[in-house]
Amino acid sequence: MSTVRRKPRVSTIHDVAKESGFSVSTVSRVLNGKDDVAAETTQKVQQVIKRLGYTSSLAARSMRSHRTGVIGLVVPDVEQSFPIQVMQGVNRAAAALDHDLIVYTSGDFRKNLSADRERHYVSLLNKSITDGVIVVTPAATKFPTEAPLVAVDPHNESNDYPSVISTNYQGALDAVQYLISLGHTRIGYIAGRPDLQSARDRLQAYRAGLRQAGLPVD
Repeated sequence: MSTVRRKPRVSTIHDVAKESGFSVSTVSRVLNGKDDVAAETTQKVQQVIKRLGYTSSLAARSMRSHRTGVIGLVVPDVEQSFPIQVMQGVNRAAAALDHDLIVYTSGDFRKNLSADRERHYVSLLNKSITDGVIVVTPAATKFPTEAPLVAVDPHNESNDYPSVISTNYQGALDAVQYLISLGHTRIGYIAGRPDLQSARDRLQAYRAGLRQAGLPVD
């Protein structure tokens, strides 16, 4: 004999209001952190919220306060070390600011570098369930959004959004100069993908470092 399991009922804001003895409007004001609610009322509503396990949906939270307290992050994949390190850094910063983090992966780093896919994910996240989006190594140079957006190491220099860019040129130049200072004259270079601006910057720095030392580029 089989039994059918019923799906557990999810608590609503109306349940919180009924259980606490306050109106839905009052509960909503507590959820939004309004300062015109008595401390005792706030405490009682919060106790009921905790007991019922009530959580406000991100969409509802956004409609009420126009903020969600959530940051979106779009990364190429979760296999490469660079996106993972960026994700860890963003997560630490978001937690310090008492924000949550939602991560989307846009596909395999080597196969699915699509500006259309990046724009699609940004449009899904922005102006709905997040307050802003960070995109790691985007191929797109334009995004159809008015919400805050920041790119980390974009593929191209020409873009219409703020970017945080690694010191790729100076870092590679420092590495070459360090090896030369140790007396090395034959310095090899393993290049990154030529379609990435970061890889092009490093290659230029490698060549510049050799030229500055009067060494040929083999």
